[in-house]
Amino acid sequence: MESIFKQRFLKHLFLSMQAHPENNWDFHRFSKDHPRRAKLQIEDASRCLDFIFRHAASFETAYRLFQDKASQDLMITLLVYRVLDHHHVKLPLNTPDYWKSIEMVNDVFLKARRVVKSDVWNLNEYYLPGMGLTVFCRPRTIMTTFLLKQYYHLGPPAIAPQAGDIVIDGGACWGDTALHFAHTVGRTGQVHSFEFVPANIAILKKHLAVNPGMEGTIVLAPYALSDVSNQELRFDDYGPASCISDNGRQSVKTSSLDDYVHLRQLDRVDFIKMDIEGSEKPALQGAREVIRKYRPKLAISAYHRLGDLYELPLAIRAIDPGYHFYLGHYTIHSEETILYAVHPARGAENRQSGPKPV
Repeated sequence: MESIFKQRFLKHLFLSMQAHPENNWDFHRFSKDHPRRAKLQIEDASRCLDFIFRHAASFETAYRLFQDKASQDLMITLLVYRVLDHHHVKLPLNTPDYWKSIEMVNDVFLKARRVVKSDVWNLNEYYLPGMGLTVFCRPRTIMTTFLLKQYYHLGPPAIAPQAGDIVIDGGACWGDTALHFAHTVGRTGQVHSFEFVPANIAILKKHLAVNPGMEGTIVLAPYALSDVSNQELRFDDYGPASCISDNGRQSVKTSSLDDYVHLRQLDRVDFIKMDIEGSEKPALQGAREVIRKYRPKLAISAYHRLGDLYELPLAIRAIDPGYHFYLGHYTIHSEETILYAVHPARGAENRQSGPKPV
């Protein structure tokens, strides 16, 4: 089989080496004196390139699984960006409108600065009038979660929660995604939010307190999603970047999604979002029964590890080969890549719907 992926990747790589885009560093996410800003990190680039070549066959398989050229193009661009970084590659979102929107967030939605303080983060208070939501977060969270709607593939086809859906919010963090999902599914739906970091849970509960009516829709699940239940894992609290660590100072029990659905006696699952800092693959393996039985729509983060771009679609295909795949990216750097998956059996439910005002 001719390797379309490798040919396209190499062509994009060599062409990009000649480019030197301006205004391509995200000062809202990274400091001005970050070591990556000064020059290309050759050792990092070499490791990425070596990994891509060693796993080229798997990348090829995943590339061919994507249903549209836009997703295939994005996959190639993201991998070239991982090698050459911002010095040579400008991602599609980096447009004048993007920068205007970033600057607009505080002008339009900010109510108060540094309202919620913790050891790691100081969060502003925002109010989204179109949704009637008060949100404690940082400006870029308003941008990615509520303006760009990073877990909503608006289509075609639409791969997003709908009114009345039962949603799994894997990696709820401070609760901004839970609020967004709860607003979408309404009082006839449910959002089961998996979050185990105590400081994050405290902010999530604060969100419920200042957004009356959400408590009946949002259900807190204080577990780490995994492939098996009742294992004790260690972790350290780094806010939204908290992740499992063998030397972590705190502990949490795991739950597979299959076991959780049985425990809660849920009669269906319509939509699964996962952003759990590199634990997406085992969490998907722990949701085999749910995926095969209910064929939920999926929005899975695919950027924590370089191999996510092939490992995650192949893991889903191994569970149910009927799924169709699409790709989205929601920053001007390497974070916030989302793998969307939808089963044709749900096609009639995935009607196109325009974004609601915030």
